[in-house]
Amino acid sequence: MICVKEVLGLSIYIDVFFCVNLLMDCFLVITFMWIVGKTGSLARIIAASFVGALNACFSVVLCDRFFTNIYCNVLSVIFIIMILYYKKIHLPFVKIVRLCIIWYFNAFAMGGVFNYLINKKVTIMILARVVCAALLSMYILAGRNSLAKMRNSNANIYKVTLIKGGNRIYGYGYYDSGCKIYEPVSGNMAVVASFETLYEVLDEGECNYINIFPRLPDEWDGKTHIRSIPFSTIDKDKGIMPAVRVDEIILENESKNQSFGPCYVAVCKRKISKDNSFEFLLHCNMNLGG
Repeated sequence: MICVKEVLGLSIYIDVFFCVNLLMDCFLVITFMWIVGKTGSLARIIAASFVGALNACFSVVLCDRFFTNIYCNVLSVIFIIMILYYKKIHLPFVKIVRLCIIWYFNAFAMGGVFNYLINKKVTIMILARVVCAALLSMYILAGRNSLAKMRNSNANIYKVTLIKGGNRIYGYGYYDSGCKIYEPVSGNMAVVASFETLYEVLDEGECNYINIFPRLPDEWDGKTHIRSIPFSTIDKDKGIMPAVRVDEIILENESKNQSFGPCYVAVCKRKISKDNSFEFLLHCNMNLGG
């Protein structure tokens, strides 16, 4: 009978503990989203908060397993970030690490503020957390430029589906308001991608022509068409790139999708993104909004 009471008592404690942590995690998720400039639905906020509260309950049950707690905590934060960003942008490893650091810094700081408001007393740990909260506020105010860059980068990355013949390529594209390249004969818009990205949809003739560009082959094969697209950069670098015609490019973000085509893809020999966060540089007329 005593065991049953103990089990019931633990069950009630876990239920109350879960509900309290669910509310606290909702607050943490909302402040985190505000810091990084992320927008999301109520369902995403609740789902992310549920993961955080569930992890808190696991921490109580596994209180004597330090490394297991750390492992579960890190996994829960990654899951929270993936829930908030699902189908929104491509998340390379470096960006996930950066978002995790911001999450932990925010959680540590807010935890100190909560403890002070509840206990109305100051300890070294609470003082450290309050200081972190102040530093976080200063970072938000003083670091608006870097935060704005991260927000802008997130908002301008779209999911891309490229269709050429019966083949498709899936990836991510960065909307660049300064990308204004057109195929000069047809006047169609052009996006930019690396040869490596396009390789699987190019036929043998297109691969050969692109590799020897701007030279011409000794003999035309009668079917391959490569266009020359002029370009210039802000560094005053000018030149021409080979381009292939594609049937359709479909762009998608969290709230909208739109099809463009036919259009051209200018091929460059190097990667478009240094951190592999996107594979296409999109035309200035391909804006879907944030």
